[in-house]
Amino acid sequence: MKLHLVLAIVLLEIVSIFGANPKIISPVGKSYHIPTVKSNWFKANSHCYNIGMRLVRISSSEEHNAVVKVIKASGYKYDNFWTSATELGNIGYYWFHSGQNLQFKKWASGQPGGKDEHCMQLSRYTNFEWHDYPCTEVTRFVCETT
Repeated sequence: MKLHLVLAIVLLEIVSIFGANPKIISPVGKSYHIPTVKSNWFKANSHCYNIGMRLVRISSSEEHNAVVKVIKASGYKYDNFWTSATELGNIGYYWFHSGQNLQFKKWASGQPGGKDEHCMQLSRYTNFEWHDYPCTEVTRFVCETT
């Protein structure tokens, strides 16, 4: 009986850490995961790292479409999603984990444009085109592996 209780607690802990959503392999060869928790950009980076992944980086139109498809299939299509793009400590946006400037871009009209907005989200308001937001905003995020 105690063993069943311990296993149930361990399972609940695993679901709370990794989320109920499985990792999804996309046609572009990456594995995506959308955690059940919401976080600011900094904690989202940490969360992905702690589960052996990183915040998503989008390098092409095909990749952007694959990520949007995963978002829409996740049941969280009415949320915004952090990516790893930021302009913190830099002039211009770059992918946090690689330091590479954005080559492919899918900014919504008028973006980026916020004075205190230094981190990039996929925005539900513009069919998941890119928007800059304050890094402290709490929202969903997409983790990836390659």
